[in-house]
Amino acid sequence: MMLFLISAGSFLCSAAIVYYIGQRRLETLPEERLSKYQSQAVWELGRKPQAREAYPPAAAAAVGRAAIWRQRIAGPALLVMRFLPRTYIDNVEKQLTMAGGFASLRVAEYIFLRLFLALCSPLFLSVLTGGRGGLSFFLQTGALGWLVPRLLVKRRIAARQKAILKSLPDTVDLLTVSVEAGLGFDAALQRVAAKITGPLSDEFNHFLRAVRMGAPRQAALRALAERSGVPELRAFTSAIIQADQLGVSIGDVLRIQSEDIRRKRRQKAEELAMKAPIKMLFPMIFFIFPSLFIVLLGPAAIHLMIMFMSLSLQR
Repeated sequence: MMLFLISAGSFLCSAAIVYYIGQRRLETLPEERLSKYQSQAVWELGRKPQAREAYPPAAAAAVGRAAIWRQRIAGPALLVMRFLPRTYIDNVEKQLTMAGGFASLRVAEYIFLRLFLALCSPLFLSVLTGGRGGLSFFLQTGALGWLVPRLLVKRRIAARQKAILKSLPDTVDLLTVSVEAGLGFDAALQRVAAKITGPLSDEFNHFLRAVRMGAPRQAALRALAERSGVPELRAFTSAIIQADQLGVSIGDVLRIQSEDIRRKRRQKAEELAMKAPIKMLFPMIFFIFPSLFIVLLGPAAIHLMIMFMSLSLQR
Protein backbone atom coordinates (compact mmCIF):
# COMPACT_ATOMS: atom_id res chain seq x y z
CA MET A 1 0.00 0.00 0.00
CA MET A 2 2.86 2.35 0.82
CA LEU A 3 4.42 1.66 -2.59
CA PHE A 4 1.13 2.51 -4.25
CA LEU A 5 0.79 5.82 -2.39
CA ILE A 6 4.36 6.84 -3.18
CA SER A 7 3.94 5.96 -6.85
CA ALA A 8 0.61 7.79 -7.12
CA GLY A 9 1.99 10.91 -5.43
CA SER A 10 5.11 11.03 -7.59
CA PHE A 11 3.06 10.49 -10.74
CA LEU A 12 0.62 13.29 -9.92
CA CYS A 13 3.43 15.72 -9.11
CA SER A 14 5.32 14.85 -12.27
CA ALA A 15 2.17 15.17 -14.39
CA ALA A 16 1.39 18.59 -12.91
CA ILE A 17 4.93 19.86 -13.57
CA VAL A 18 4.95 18.54 -17.13
CA TYR A 19 1.54 20.03 -17.87
CA TYR A 20 2.49 23.45 -16.45
CA ILE A 21 5.79 23.65 -18.32
CA GLY A 22 4.21 22.37 -21.52
CA GLN A 23 1.38 24.88 -21.42
CA ARG A 24 3.79 27.75 -20.77
CA ARG A 25 5.88 26.72 -23.75
CA LEU A 26 2.77 26.20 -25.87
CA GLU A 27 1.75 29.81 -25.43
CA THR A 28 4.90 30.93 -27.28
CA LEU A 29 4.14 28.95 -30.46
CA PRO A 30 2.10 30.94 -33.03
CA GLU A 31 0.78 27.84 -34.79
CA GLU A 32 -0.55 26.45 -31.51
CA ARG A 33 -2.29 29.72 -30.69
CA LEU A 34 -3.92 29.57 -34.12
CA SER A 35 -4.99 25.98 -33.45
CA LYS A 36 -6.53 27.10 -30.16
CA TYR A 37 -8.57 29.80 -31.89
CA GLN A 38 -9.69 27.29 -34.52
CA SER A 39 -10.80 24.90 -31.78
CA GLN A 40 -12.87 27.64 -30.16
CA ALA A 41 -14.38 28.53 -33.55
CA VAL A 42 -15.42 24.93 -34.13
CA TRP A 43 -16.87 24.84 -30.63
CA GLU A 44 -19.02 27.89 -31.37
CA LEU A 45 -20.03 26.68 -34.84
CA GLY A 46 -22.92 24.56 -33.59
CA ARG A 47 -24.50 27.56 -31.83
CA LYS A 48 -24.95 29.59 -35.01
CA PRO A 49 -28.40 29.14 -36.58
CA GLN A 50 -27.16 29.62 -40.17
CA ALA A 51 -24.65 26.76 -39.81
CA ARG A 52 -26.90 24.18 -38.17
CA GLU A 53 -28.18 22.69 -41.40
CA ALA A 54 -24.71 22.18 -42.89
CA TYR A 55 -23.07 21.25 -39.59
CA PRO A 56 -25.31 19.72 -36.88
CA PRO A 57 -24.88 21.23 -33.40
CA ALA A 58 -24.13 17.86 -31.77
CA ALA A 59 -21.38 17.10 -34.29
CA ALA A 60 -19.93 20.59 -33.96
CA ALA A 61 -19.92 20.32 -30.16
CA ALA A 62 -18.25 16.90 -30.29
CA VAL A 63 -15.56 18.11 -32.69
CA GLY A 64 -15.05 21.23 -30.62
CA ARG A 65 -14.64 19.29 -27.38
CA ALA A 66 -12.18 16.91 -29.02
CA ALA A 67 -10.19 19.84 -30.41
CA ILE A 68 -10.07 21.58 -27.03
CA TRP A 69 -8.88 18.43 -25.26
CA ARG A 70 -6.22 17.97 -27.93
CA GLN A 71 -5.18 21.57 -27.35
CA ARG A 72 -4.83 20.90 -23.62
CA ILE A 73 -2.51 17.93 -24.10
CA ALA A 74 -0.52 19.56 -26.91
CA GLY A 75 1.86 21.30 -24.51
CA PRO A 76 2.89 18.22 -22.50
CA ALA A 77 3.10 16.20 -25.72
CA LEU A 78 5.48 18.68 -27.33
CA LEU A 79 7.54 18.77 -24.14
CA VAL A 80 7.90 14.97 -24.20
CA MET A 81 8.90 15.13 -27.87
CA ARG A 82 11.91 17.32 -27.02
CA PHE A 83 13.57 14.48 -25.09
CA LEU A 84 13.17 11.84 -27.80
CA PRO A 85 15.66 11.13 -30.61
CA ARG A 86 14.74 12.31 -34.07
CA THR A 87 15.09 8.84 -35.57
CA TYR A 88 12.45 7.46 -33.19
CA ILE A 89 10.06 10.31 -34.01
CA ASP A 90 10.52 9.75 -37.75
CA ASN A 91 9.91 6.03 -37.31
CA VAL A 92 6.68 6.66 -35.37
CA GLU A 93 5.53 9.17 -37.98
CA LYS A 94 6.16 6.62 -40.74
CA GLN A 95 4.22 3.92 -38.88
CA LEU A 96 1.24 6.22 -38.31
CA THR A 97 1.29 7.18 -41.98
CA MET A 98 1.37 3.55 -43.08
CA ALA A 99 -1.54 2.84 -40.72
CA GLY A 100 -3.58 5.64 -42.28
CA GLY A 101 -3.65 7.45 -38.96
CA PHE A 102 -4.46 6.22 -35.46
CA ALA A 103 -7.59 7.83 -34.01
CA SER A 104 -6.57 11.06 -35.85
CA LEU A 105 -3.65 11.48 -33.46
CA ARG A 106 -0.52 13.37 -34.36
CA VAL A 107 2.92 11.98 -33.58
CA ALA A 108 3.33 13.95 -30.35
CA GLU A 109 -0.14 12.99 -29.14
CA TYR A 110 0.42 9.31 -29.96
CA ILE A 111 3.71 9.21 -28.02
CA PHE A 112 2.12 11.05 -25.13
CA LEU A 113 -0.77 8.55 -25.14
CA ARG A 114 1.67 5.62 -24.91
CA LEU A 115 3.53 7.28 -22.06
CA PHE A 116 0.28 8.12 -20.28
CA LEU A 117 -0.95 4.51 -20.51
CA ALA A 118 2.41 3.19 -19.33
CA LEU A 119 2.24 5.39 -16.22
CA CYS A 120 -1.47 5.21 -15.44
CA SER A 121 -2.16 1.52 -16.10
CA PRO A 122 -0.26 0.33 -12.97
CA LEU A 123 -2.00 2.93 -10.82
CA PHE A 124 -5.44 2.03 -12.16
CA LEU A 125 -4.96 -1.70 -11.63
CA SER A 126 -3.47 -1.07 -8.20
CA VAL A 127 -6.65 0.76 -7.22
CA LEU A 128 -8.71 -2.20 -8.43
CA THR A 129 -6.54 -4.73 -6.56
CA GLY A 130 -6.20 -2.63 -3.43
CA GLY A 131 -2.48 -1.96 -3.88
CA ARG A 132 -1.50 -5.60 -3.37
CA GLY A 133 0.74 -5.71 -6.47
CA GLY A 134 4.49 -5.58 -6.10
CA LEU A 135 7.17 -3.88 -8.15
CA SER A 136 7.10 -6.57 -10.85
CA PHE A 137 3.35 -6.06 -11.17
CA PHE A 138 3.88 -2.33 -11.72
CA LEU A 139 6.58 -2.91 -14.35
CA GLN A 140 4.63 -5.55 -16.27
CA THR A 141 1.44 -3.48 -16.33
CA GLY A 142 3.34 -0.38 -17.42
CA ALA A 143 5.04 -2.30 -20.21
CA LEU A 144 1.65 -3.61 -21.33
CA GLY A 145 0.20 -0.10 -21.39
CA TRP A 146 3.18 1.09 -23.45
CA LEU A 147 2.91 -1.77 -25.98
CA VAL A 148 -0.86 -1.90 -26.56
CA PRO A 149 -1.05 1.20 -28.85
CA ARG A 150 1.95 -0.08 -30.80
CA LEU A 151 0.29 -3.46 -31.32
CA LEU A 152 -2.91 -1.78 -32.48
CA VAL A 153 -0.96 0.32 -34.98
CA LYS A 154 0.87 -2.75 -36.32
CA ARG A 155 -2.42 -4.60 -36.67
CA ARG A 156 -3.92 -1.69 -38.57
CA ILE A 157 -0.87 -1.48 -40.84
CA ALA A 158 -1.15 -5.19 -41.67
CA ALA A 159 -4.89 -4.92 -42.38
CA ARG A 160 -4.40 -1.85 -44.54
CA GLN A 161 -1.59 -3.41 -46.56
CA LYS A 162 -3.64 -6.55 -47.04
CA ALA A 163 -6.58 -4.51 -48.36
CA ILE A 164 -4.29 -2.59 -50.73
CA LEU A 165 -2.69 -5.77 -52.03
CA LYS A 166 -6.08 -7.41 -52.53
CA SER A 167 -7.54 -4.55 -54.57
CA LEU A 168 -4.39 -3.67 -56.52
CA PRO A 169 -4.74 -6.12 -59.51
CA ASP A 170 -8.33 -5.12 -60.31
CA THR A 171 -7.46 -1.46 -59.86
CA VAL A 172 -4.54 -1.69 -62.28
CA ASP A 173 -6.81 -3.44 -64.80
CA LEU A 174 -9.34 -0.60 -64.58
CA LEU A 175 -6.54 1.92 -64.89
CA THR A 176 -5.20 0.14 -67.99
CA VAL A 177 -8.62 0.13 -69.65
CA SER A 178 -9.12 3.83 -68.86
CA VAL A 179 -5.71 4.82 -70.28
CA GLU A 180 -6.23 2.73 -73.43
CA ALA A 181 -9.64 4.40 -73.86
CA GLY A 182 -7.87 7.75 -74.30
CA LEU A 183 -7.68 9.28 -70.81
CA GLY A 184 -4.48 10.67 -69.39
CA PHE A 185 -2.84 9.01 -66.42
CA ASP A 186 -4.07 11.54 -63.86
CA ALA A 187 -7.60 11.59 -65.29
CA ALA A 188 -7.71 7.78 -65.40
CA LEU A 189 -6.44 7.61 -61.84
CA GLN A 190 -9.12 10.05 -60.72
CA ARG A 191 -11.81 8.00 -62.49
CA VAL A 192 -10.59 4.76 -60.92
CA ALA A 193 -10.31 6.34 -57.44
CA ALA A 194 -13.93 7.42 -57.73
CA LYS A 195 -15.03 3.89 -58.66
CA ILE A 196 -13.24 1.92 -55.94
CA THR A 197 -13.29 2.17 -52.15
CA GLY A 198 -10.77 1.39 -49.47
CA PRO A 199 -7.20 2.39 -48.56
CA LEU A 200 -5.97 2.29 -52.17
CA SER A 201 -8.60 4.82 -53.20
CA ASP A 202 -7.54 7.07 -50.31
CA GLU A 203 -3.90 6.85 -51.41
CA PHE A 204 -4.77 7.70 -55.01
CA ASN A 205 -6.83 10.70 -53.89
CA HIS A 206 -3.93 11.83 -51.71
CA PHE A 207 -1.61 11.58 -54.73
CA LEU A 208 -4.00 13.59 -56.92
CA ARG A 209 -4.34 16.32 -54.27
CA ALA A 210 -0.56 16.56 -54.01
CA VAL A 211 -0.20 16.91 -57.79
CA ARG A 212 -2.91 19.59 -57.92
CA MET A 213 -1.09 21.54 -55.21
CA GLY A 214 2.05 21.64 -57.32
CA ALA A 215 4.07 18.64 -56.19
CA PRO A 216 6.08 16.89 -58.93
CA ARG A 217 4.44 13.71 -60.15
CA GLN A 218 7.50 11.57 -59.52
CA ALA A 219 7.87 12.81 -55.94
CA ALA A 220 4.15 12.25 -55.33
CA LEU A 221 4.41 8.70 -56.69
CA ARG A 222 7.38 7.94 -54.43
CA ALA A 223 5.47 9.34 -51.48
CA LEU A 224 2.52 7.12 -52.45
CA ALA A 225 4.74 4.03 -52.32
CA GLU A 226 6.28 5.05 -48.98
CA ARG A 227 2.91 5.71 -47.36
CA SER A 228 1.58 2.28 -48.25
CA GLY A 229 4.66 0.12 -47.59
CA VAL A 230 3.42 -2.52 -50.06
CA PRO A 231 6.23 -3.89 -52.28
CA GLU A 232 3.89 -4.50 -55.24
CA LEU A 233 2.64 -0.92 -55.15
CA ARG A 234 6.23 0.33 -54.85
CA ALA A 235 7.17 -1.66 -57.98
CA PHE A 236 4.13 -0.24 -59.78
CA THR A 237 5.02 3.36 -58.95
CA SER A 238 8.66 2.76 -59.94
CA ALA A 239 7.53 1.48 -63.36
CA ILE A 240 5.31 4.54 -63.85
CA ILE A 241 8.18 6.86 -62.90
CA GLN A 242 10.55 5.15 -65.35
CA ALA A 243 7.93 5.29 -68.11
CA ASP A 244 7.45 8.99 -67.44
CA GLN A 245 11.21 9.62 -67.56
CA LEU A 246 11.87 7.57 -70.71
CA GLY A 247 8.74 8.52 -72.63
CA VAL A 248 7.37 4.97 -72.84
CA SER A 249 3.66 4.41 -73.46
CA ILE A 250 1.80 4.35 -70.15
CA GLY A 251 -0.75 1.86 -71.52
CA ASP A 252 1.92 -0.74 -72.33
CA VAL A 253 3.55 -0.28 -68.93
CA LEU A 254 0.21 -0.64 -67.15
CA ARG A 255 -0.61 -3.82 -69.07
CA ILE A 256 2.75 -5.36 -68.18
CA GLN A 257 2.38 -4.31 -64.54
CA SER A 258 -1.10 -5.82 -64.37
CA GLU A 259 0.20 -9.17 -65.62
CA ASP A 260 3.18 -9.01 -63.27
CA ILE A 261 1.03 -8.22 -60.23
CA ARG A 262 -1.35 -11.09 -61.00
CA ARG A 263 1.59 -13.46 -61.53
CA LYS A 264 3.09 -12.48 -58.18
CA ARG A 265 -0.30 -12.90 -56.54
CA ARG A 266 -0.65 -16.40 -58.01
CA GLN A 267 2.88 -17.32 -56.94
CA LYS A 268 2.18 -16.12 -53.40
CA ALA A 269 -1.01 -18.21 -53.28
CA GLU A 270 0.95 -21.26 -54.47
CA GLU A 271 3.59 -20.60 -51.82
CA LEU A 272 0.96 -20.43 -49.08
CA ALA A 273 -0.61 -23.63 -50.39
CA MET A 274 2.76 -25.42 -50.22
CA LYS A 275 3.29 -24.19 -46.65
CA ALA A 276 -0.13 -25.43 -45.54
CA PRO A 277 0.83 -29.13 -45.06
CA ILE A 278 3.82 -28.16 -42.91
CA LYS A 279 1.66 -25.92 -40.76
CA MET A 280 -0.97 -28.66 -40.42
CA LEU A 281 1.62 -31.24 -39.31
CA PHE A 282 2.09 -30.02 -35.74
CA PRO A 283 -1.64 -29.74 -34.86
CA MET A 284 -2.13 -33.22 -36.29
CA ILE A 285 0.73 -34.67 -34.23
CA PHE A 286 -0.23 -33.06 -30.93
CA PHE A 287 -4.05 -33.00 -31.15
CA ILE A 288 -5.49 -35.26 -33.88
CA PHE A 289 -3.20 -38.31 -33.73
CA PRO A 290 -3.51 -38.81 -29.92
CA SER A 291 -7.31 -38.73 -30.15
CA LEU A 292 -7.20 -41.10 -33.13
CA PHE A 293 -4.93 -43.54 -31.27
CA ILE A 294 -7.20 -43.47 -28.23
CA VAL A 295 -10.25 -44.26 -30.36
CA LEU A 296 -8.56 -47.02 -32.37
CA LEU A 297 -6.24 -48.61 -29.81
CA GLY A 298 -8.23 -47.92 -26.64
CA PRO A 299 -10.60 -50.93 -26.92
CA ALA A 300 -7.70 -53.23 -27.86
CA ALA A 301 -5.67 -52.02 -24.88
CA ILE A 302 -8.61 -52.59 -22.53
CA HIS A 303 -9.13 -56.10 -23.97
CA LEU A 304 -5.43 -56.93 -23.49
CA MET A 305 -5.51 -55.65 -19.89
CA ILE A 306 -8.53 -57.86 -19.12
CA MET A 307 -6.84 -60.89 -20.75
CA PHE A 308 -3.60 -60.43 -18.78
CA MET A 309 -5.52 -59.95 -15.51
CA SER A 310 -7.45 -63.18 -16.12
CA LEU A 311 -4.23 -65.08 -16.85
CA SER A 312 -2.63 -63.75 -13.68
CA LEU A 313 -5.64 -64.82 -11.63
CA GLN A 314 -5.55 -68.35 -13.11
CA ARG A 315 -1.95 -68.74 -11.96
